[in-house]
Amino acid sequence: MRRKAGRGSLLSATWFQRWTASTASGDADRGILGRLLRLRRHSDSPVDESAAVGLDWWGTDSATIEQAALAARQHGVRTVLLRTGCALTPASLASEVAQFRRRLGGWIGTEQGWTPCIDIADEVGIITFALQRPDLDGPANLTAPGAVRARHFARALGNVLGHAAWLPVPTPFVRMGLGAATDIIVGGKRIEPAKITAAGYQFRFPDVEPALRHIIDQEPAT
Repeated sequence: MRRKAGRGSLLSATWFQRWTASTASGDADRGILGRLLRLRRHSDSPVDESAAVGLDWWGTDSATIEQAALAARQHGVRTVLLRTGCALTPASLASEVAQFRRRLGGWIGTEQGWTPCIDIADEVGIITFALQRPDLDGPANLTAPGAVRARHFARALGNVLGHAAWLPVPTPFVRMGLGAATDIIVGGKRIEPAKITAAGYQFRFPDVEPALRHIIDQEPAT
């Protein structure tokens, strides 16, 4: 949670887990098959700040954090809830970049999952923008507007690095290392930054490949 960054403002951050697939009723939605069916059914639908909270652990945990942050309103503090996707930085991309440079680059899990992400320059830019706009309040998605699927993201990174994306990492292998976080990576949602866009924020890097090129260009010379 990001606390007060200026008088009259409180910014709290939750990850994009809030928008993971919610638990559905019915026998068809039970077990692994049910997860896949839900993912396929909902993955193409854009998700903005008005979307319902996911009913899995990630969704309910994030909702609890947001409710705690909103208590600041009782003291007259404007509260902006920053729901951020994966912030692209040299550090956050380091392991993937290393794999591509070994000629072992690819995507994680199914190629169909969405990868909501944002260049760190726009992450900081939106936070600054929110602090300066007293009319902004409540949830705001911090993701780039040019949402892409996992395979598109991997291919874009491969283009920037000059190496092909050809080797996917199967979901079971990812789950062994990341556990429950796997559902977020494999079942990412098509998040839209509707509120911040409507408020007039101009993204420096709305599309993934220029954003990746910007981040890779920041790597220290070796």
